[in-house]
Amino acid sequence: MNTTLQLQRDMKVLLEKMGFHLINIPTIQEKEGRFFVDVFVDDPKKIIGYQGETLRAFQRIFHLLSSKKYNTERAIVVDVNGYKRKHEERIREKAFFGRRDALKNKKIVSLQPMNAYDRRIIHATLARFSDIATVSQGKGVSRFITIKPVKEA
Repeated sequence: MNTTLQLQRDMKVLLEKMGFHLINIPTIQEKEGRFFVDVFVDDPKKIIGYQGETLRAFQRIFHLLSSKKYNTERAIVVDVNGYKRKHEERIREKAFFGRRDALKNKKIVSLQPMNAYDRRIIHATLARFSDIATVSQGKGVSRFITIKPVKEA
């Protein structure tokens, strides 16, 4: 049995043992050296938690179990009921709004503090634009991004 099918089976068993009712069988795609797992359950709030904290912990535990069982260090990204996909879309929208505001008002725009993953989405989203620059500032949970207009030469 290949790793993708094994991970699919393991995810199903783990969620059922945790008391979740699966709406469908977990789907797993392998791309860019990672496994992307999509799961749909009847009560997603319980596994997502406040601002995705429980989901991040669950993802970490599943990764640890899988890496030990299958001797692989590939990252595993778990999305429950499309939460992560929607969250990433909202973060990209924040990036575009921040860029717009920085250019419109010709001043630095500071976004609210966010975790490293969300900051990475902002940086990646805005990296293709030469009219602005992004910088992470602050420390720990107070780390945030500033978006600055770049003066043309």
